[in-house]
Amino acid sequence: MAIPGITAGMHAPWPGAEALNSLLMEWTADGIFATDEDGITTFVNPAIAEMTGWTAKELLGKPQHTFVGHLPREDGANVREPLVSDTADGPVHNGAVWRGEGAVFLRKDGTIFPAAYTGAAILEQGRLRGTVVVFRDISIERRRKQWERTRNEICSAILEHHVLSSNLQRIADAFVAFHPSRSIAIFLVLGQEFRLEAEAGLTERSSRPEASTAEVQDARVPVADGNYATLSRPLVSGLATCPRFQEILESGVRLGPVFLLTSGSGEASGAVAVFEDPTRLVDDLALETMQSVCDLARVAIEHQRFYEEAAHRLNYDRPTGLPNRLFLEDRLRQTMGISRLQGKLIGVCCLDLDHFKQINETLGHELGDSFFKAVSERLSLSIRKIDFLARQSGDEFILVLRELEGSADAEKICTRLLKDLREPIVVDGHSLAISASVGISMFPQHGETVDQLLRNADIALRAAKRAGRGLAQVYSHGLGRQIQRAAEMVEALVTAVAQDQFRMAYQPIYTMNREIVAFEALLRWKHAKWGQISPLEFIPIAETTGLIVPMGDWVIKEVCRQAMEWDSAGLPPVKMFANVSGAQLERHDFASKIAHTLQRSGLAPERLELEITESWIISDLKGAARKLQKLRDLGIGVAIDDFGTGYSSFNYLQALPLDTLKIDRSFLHGLDATAAHPSTVRAITGLAQLLGLKTVAEGVETENQVTALSESGCDFMQGFFLARPLRAHAAASLLRKQQTVGGFSNLPTQTSFAEPSPEECLVHK
Repeated sequence: MAIPGITAGMHAPWPGAEALNSLLMEWTADGIFATDEDGITTFVNPAIAEMTGWTAKELLGKPQHTFVGHLPREDGANVREPLVSDTADGPVHNGAVWRGEGAVFLRKDGTIFPAAYTGAAILEQGRLRGTVVVFRDISIERRRKQWERTRNEICSAILEHHVLSSNLQRIADAFVAFHPSRSIAIFLVLGQEFRLEAEAGLTERSSRPEASTAEVQDARVPVADGNYATLSRPLVSGLATCPRFQEILESGVRLGPVFLLTSGSGEASGAVAVFEDPTRLVDDLALETMQSVCDLARVAIEHQRFYEEAAHRLNYDRPTGLPNRLFLEDRLRQTMGISRLQGKLIGVCCLDLDHFKQINETLGHELGDSFFKAVSERLSLSIRKIDFLARQSGDEFILVLRELEGSADAEKICTRLLKDLREPIVVDGHSLAISASVGISMFPQHGETVDQLLRNADIALRAAKRAGRGLAQVYSHGLGRQIQRAAEMVEALVTAVAQDQFRMAYQPIYTMNREIVAFEALLRWKHAKWGQISPLEFIPIAETTGLIVPMGDWVIKEVCRQAMEWDSAGLPPVKMFANVSGAQLERHDFASKIAHTLQRSGLAPERLELEITESWIISDLKGAARKLQKLRDLGIGVAIDDFGTGYSSFNYLQALPLDTLKIDRSFLHGLDATAAHPSTVRAITGLAQLLGLKTVAEGVETENQVTALSESGCDFMQGFFLARPLRAHAAASLLRKQQTVGGFSNLPTQTSFAEPSPEECLVHK
């Protein structure tokens, strides 16, 4: 046979050429076959048998295109056609050499493989005697190219943050496409457990029924230096207990090597298990591909975890673990869309912890952060499962309430939440009771956008704080005007402090025999434009802005001055009660400033008693005890104002240097009509007597209340029934009349010596 592409008979063969041709035909890895001029196979070399499964005997004498190869039709039909055209004007008759990579050759088992081929005509004296074709299997090259393309696509998908399970499945599919005889499974490691994330080629294979999970004991994994190491026993146990892994082994698929994936820190992040026919060993090509698979899977897992961590840091608050404002806004938009479809309302609530900044500064930031985290956990446990809690900033939270029928539902939920929050929280041996204020806006009534809802909820929150804190306030359009007024009031307060625009009113405090023994000094402010402004409106603003400190200093000076002025007028000496804020008490020089004021005025320290709130005491019991003791060392009295509200704990009384408990007016309501309130008042007075403290009942409004208080053992009382807050000259007149008649037991009640209008008076005094 002549060498393809060379015209037979052109040159005489050199000695040994036939033997060389025969050797080349037998040992080449390429398939070679020849046909006669009719396309009948006349020669096949041994390589064809290995590539196709056909023997020479089965192929010789048969049409080549029937048994050996065909080209795929453009319409997709699986119709066998000649490898080359033998028409009169075709390359065969022209004696040309033709090449291509579009051939698909048939194996005896019915499978196919792509091949690259070279064909040539066999000519003898210009006459066609047949053809010869040399071809090779290019399936590996094609699969390798496809693998490279797919690997690049997977890398792009990883960088584009596609779902991890999708990326791992693409990796598994790509491996099986490259190695069709093998199967693969990719697992994630979660602690000591394995979770199957992707598998390919497993559903069709079953090659060894006796396979069991015991094979995992011998699984080996490549380590960094390219050697193999045995899976650690905890990881072996985790993989063996994975339900899907057990199903795979029970199906009879043989387990090949298991590759452990490790993160940069050395922790196991995943595993890749290969399953294959037991008659085939993992060859170098498969190991090379597996290394690439492991690299891709490791990168996909690590990138996903890094992305999740970054997203968590971006969307979640680190100290509390709660969603942050950014995540909240996105979640709220989704909730609003669902709410429109459901026809339900949404409540957006701004919740702010009262005075938590002071608590944090007193306890230190580390312990303060622990308390804040504990508060966050309590809030998370207290809300409904369908609701959503996030941290806004500082000590403020945002709560989204879903599926509401009206604002009353939101108010009810928030009120319960505030009640749960008041229960003491214990952290590192410290017990702390927290109060909070809540502002509520409703979707869609109070806003159609996230910004509108949050802004209006914040307006309602500020209104709740102005109303006394510890409350839930629903937004209304009037609140916006109040906020504008509050802003204007801040400017006016600054001017009032600078220009000394404040005045004092004095409400008498009586013995149970109705003799005046003291006055409570109450701050009043009459604005040139707005007229008389209630302390309930301007005091919270002064506390928020810090103006309460210079205002409080002025009050102490004025009280001392007024007491000495009455003394100079020959009036009987009385004790003066003055309210002080937590901001004043927290100043390190507060006690020394009080001492200096007393010294300059000449007022004896025992005639001054300062009223403090339970909320300030409970925030730092030990710190409060130290600060109050400094006042007691000066001889100044200390009273708890509105005792029994908010925190209602008697335990701290023994630890504090106190003189007086002022019983909140809420305990006097119905004092002459029910049995519950008298028993509460008796309990307070009894405890006070046991601790050597005096009691003052606030807000006395009826004669029956006076009688009941007297029977309960109360020491002193004040209220509108006895006298409203009075201007200084009216208070002096009342004192002078008491001095003249020798007592007030026979005088009419509701004394009104030039007293201020009701608008000037604190409601609860």
